[in-house]
Amino acid sequence: MILTILVYLSYLVLLAFATICLASGLIYLAELVEEYSTFAKRVIKNSIFVVIAIHIMIAIFENLGLKEIAIGIIAHIVYFQLLRTFPHVQLYSFKFALSVVFVITNHMAWFLYFRNNYLPFGQILAVFFLCVWMIPFAFFISLSANENTLPYGTPSIATATGEYMPSKRGKSVNILLSIVTYVKRKIEEWSPRRSSKS
Repeated sequence: MILTILVYLSYLVLLAFATICLASGLIYLAELVEEYSTFAKRVIKNSIFVVIAIHIMIAIFENLGLKEIAIGIIAHIVYFQLLRTFPHVQLYSFKFALSVVFVITNHMAWFLYFRNNYLPFGQILAVFFLCVWMIPFAFFISLSANENTLPYGTPSIATATGEYMPSKRGKSVNILLSIVTYVKRKIEEWSPRRSSKS
């Protein structure tokens, strides 16, 4: 009984340490991308070519679904289009919306394929990590590079609160920052105002 409790407790501690290590690693990678955005763009570009080559090799040498391989290749061609404005990601652009659709479509296509066709777990994990998640994950890590690069385009304007925000025309948006700001603003709108009692 005591050993069983200790086993579960150790699992919780290991999970907490793994989460902290993963978060630290992601922060470090994001800082590297912020500092070396040109090099990061080159790494992502070459990684896209490698992943497309992996898809072609899987199509030639393995007996996996050709429809899923075709979806994967098309998805990575769409991701490649995001590199034109890298590290600036425009949240409302057609290219970004199409890449999000292909992230979901690619994942679901391979998920449904592996649900119906048995392969060892290691092979499934390799396909998902290398062919499905690696490039979208690289773009996700590079989202913070958008806010620390030199500005281009139209200048910023001051708001009524004194904060500087980019003007609407030609702006580039950090997706993660805009989502967090939106959620924070909605929480402040919905939360009851605290009145000071005298």
